[in-house]
Amino acid sequence: MYKLHGKYAKFQFKYGVLDSSGKGVRGAVRIYGDNELLGEYTCELYDDPKSATLNISGVNYLTVEFESLVDNGEKIYMSICDPLLIP
Repeated sequence: MYKLHGKYAKFQFKYGVLDSSGKGVRGAVRIYGDNELLGEYTCELYDDPKSATLNISGVNYLTVEFESLVDNGEKIYMSICDPLLIP
């Protein structure tokens, strides 16, 4: 959880599944502002990194959550890259 104190208008980032993850994995990245879902993004192994921009005006607490969407026993490694908070 990140304390923003309502100082930012936008949150930009790239996201994806790392190539070192197991075969057939798929996952989701969820972004919450003050415990309210602001965005949900899915990606699979070997997808190109994707970009997202969210409106976070007035948000005091930002939370990032990762989840595997495939239960095949394989490990999944997900990442957010180049995060940017814009006032």
